[in-house]
Amino acid sequence: MTPERAVPARYGSSRSAEISGTSGVAPFSVLSARSALSRRSALSGRVARAGRVTARVGAVLAVLAVLVGLTAGSPAAVAAVAAGESASGAPASAASVSAGGVSGSAAGSSASGGPGSSSVALVGQSPWVVGTGPYNFHLQLPGAAPGARLEVRIFDQMTTRTGFQAAAAGHIYDRYFYDVVLPVSTLSADAQGGYDVVLPVNQAAEAGNPFRSPVYITGTGVYPVQFTVFDQNGANPGSPLVSFITFVQQSVSAGQITPISAALVIPVATTPTVGPGSSIGAPSQAEVTRLSDLAAVLRDDPSVPATLQVGPLTIDQLAASNTAAAHQALAALSAAGHSGNYEILPSTYAPVALEDLSSAALPGEIDQQLAVGSQTLTAALGAAPGTSTWLVNGPLDAATFAQLVAHRATRVITPEADLTALSNPGQITFAWPTVLSNDGQAVQSVAADSGLSADFTRTSSPVLAANELLAELAMIYSEAPNAVPHRGVAIVAPASWSASPVFVQTLLAGLHGDPLVTATTATGLFTSIGSPQGYRGLAHPQQSTPEPFLEANARTIERDRTAIANLGHVFAGERTLSETLQKRLLLAESPDLTDGQRQAILAVIGQATAKVYTAATLPPATSITLTATKSQLPVTVLTQASSHPNIEVVMQSPHLAFRPFQPPNGTCGVINESTEVCTLTLMSQNTTLKVPVETRSSGVFPLYVSLLPPGTPYNSTDNLLVTRKDTIRSTAVSGVALILIGVAGLALVFWWGRDLRRGRRPKGMIPAPEAADTDDVVTAGDPLLDAFFDLPPPGAETGAMSPSPLPGGPSPTTHLNGRGRGRETRR
Repeated sequence: MTPERAVPARYGSSRSAEISGTSGVAPFSVLSARSALSRRSALSGRVARAGRVTARVGAVLAVLAVLVGLTAGSPAAVAAVAAGESASGAPASAASVSAGGVSGSAAGSSASGGPGSSSVALVGQSPWVVGTGPYNFHLQLPGAAPGARLEVRIFDQMTTRTGFQAAAAGHIYDRYFYDVVLPVSTLSADAQGGYDVVLPVNQAAEAGNPFRSPVYITGTGVYPVQFTVFDQNGANPGSPLVSFITFVQQSVSAGQITPISAALVIPVATTPTVGPGSSIGAPSQAEVTRLSDLAAVLRDDPSVPATLQVGPLTIDQLAASNTAAAHQALAALSAAGHSGNYEILPSTYAPVALEDLSSAALPGEIDQQLAVGSQTLTAALGAAPGTSTWLVNGPLDAATFAQLVAHRATRVITPEADLTALSNPGQITFAWPTVLSNDGQAVQSVAADSGLSADFTRTSSPVLAANELLAELAMIYSEAPNAVPHRGVAIVAPASWSASPVFVQTLLAGLHGDPLVTATTATGLFTSIGSPQGYRGLAHPQQSTPEPFLEANARTIERDRTAIANLGHVFAGERTLSETLQKRLLLAESPDLTDGQRQAILAVIGQATAKVYTAATLPPATSITLTATKSQLPVTVLTQASSHPNIEVVMQSPHLAFRPFQPPNGTCGVINESTEVCTLTLMSQNTTLKVPVETRSSGVFPLYVSLLPPGTPYNSTDNLLVTRKDTIRSTAVSGVALILIGVAGLALVFWWGRDLRRGRRPKGMIPAPEAADTDDVVTAGDPLLDAFFDLPPPGAETGAMSPSPLPGGPSPTTHLNGRGRGRETRR
């Protein structure tokens, strides 16, 4: 069966060359040290022998020089033999090319990988090839002098990610099976100084292609390619370069390939800056250009699904710039957001970690950062950030995790280092979600692949870095082709990485139609790879140490937050100023500012909000006398001329019953009988309210009058502007009191009447002596009664008294007469 031929775009879009310019490339590939050393030794020995012969025998000098030049000293002959081509340029067989390869480790094939001048720079390349077709590399050779030669080596397929990463770092230990050396002059050149290297994969070379030996590849996978430049003396003037060929044996349409999913997160942000007057500053011109180019890439090629991590502060920084490039960047970002192909992740307004705000006891600032960030992104991009999928590109502790759950996060992408180790990691890349749980709360989690993150900064060449990342994605696929359950990875740049427009453009172009990788959004990644495979926890659940600058300014930040909110409520015309100050306060929480910049911002906020606390005042405390049950209570509020603040007046007294009324320029409402709240716009310097009240009782009691910003809970103390305690004297008698007095009077009359009726002592209380005739009647002043009481007690005359039956004295029973009848008297 004839293999399917599929040739992708040659190097990506044409815009790559416009953006990239002629940036250098860090060294990554190697030439065999033994091979280079042997060539140099042979050449130097032959030159030395030719010199001695020349000195001794002048007649033979010309002949020997010609022989040396034609046989031993000819770089063309050496190159032809090493490349498996004849000196005449006739192509050698594939078998002879492969036979020339030796083990990379045995040959000492390695590159320094460190800093130094590069002799080869990658400008563009084909991201992959399916079946057969030309594999294109577009190179720049800054170290190539006249007569220089280019060596191209292709090594065996990579079988492990460890080997891949070593090769990307400049250390190839596998066997090479293709080795061709050609004069640079034979390569096709362009006006910018670039050269085309077109390798015919599994097919004959096209006419005019100097690489006439086909590259035979049969297995789907990744193959390292090394480019080395030699001068005319065989010396390497710079470092070699390593890139990769991604080969796919069959197309996806053949039904034998199930690509892995990859979620690319593109950061669109810049470093915070402070402008004149402690305002939000514009980015540097270089940053404006970078952001403008990046936005244009996102706008021009929205065909690949991706996720944007846009800094809301960056949006306002671009708006603060008066350059055309900044305006173009904003327009391009808006177009990209409106395309609907990019997912927008939630983000704090300023680049501050949630854990820093949480550890500094500023949880309210987390809400403010996220709310203002969402408003800014929605206004600029036309799409509100989602709330269920979050990226945490930094330390994740228990407090931050709790904040994510509180803000409705159900799916989280986080660095691998923030999670506990897998219980059974296996021999291949773990590319599935897990359940991340802590303190009874759980979400789905995908760890950002650390190897893919390293590809962003492995080299200074954005084109090379992007192609290395594409190749490593193919490497992950080849670890377990068509695995079940479906695999997927998150591609997250390091937090310190500034997105390169060339890198993003190269990566998006390579992902477009990639047969081994399907690009998706962050949310789409969780959907495509199915249910979680296992459980993980937080690697460092303990709360981190607060940032010193946040801890030192926490109380000031809280005070300014309250003042800013009050400013917007009290002065309707200052809403714009309030929003501006709010964003400045959020900027002050960024760790990227100096302490001097931060203090200057806080000072400006304090000065701008000071007038809130003098917008309205109350007269000194006074005493008010109410003479009637129903009265009007005068309450006066003072303000400065022409300020017209909005004020909430709260009146409270436990002995007054407030009644609703409608004041000029405001509304009033009774919260309960003892509390009434009026919201007013003060149109004059002296505003007096006639508040209808009813007294519950007479006496002296307090009246509390407070001024608050509108919309503030009436019992709030945090936003209190001013308060006063008046004294109320009530001399009125209420209807209830009159009723009670009447009832009390009736009760008193009844009691008096009853007492008068029973006021005469009953006859039986002090009985008179019984008498058979009128002489027995005893009246007051009777001589007989007086004589009786003058008599001594019985037995007194004998000097003895009978014992009393009670311990307290004589018996209370006394005989009053001698007739044998007596009555008891009680004392």
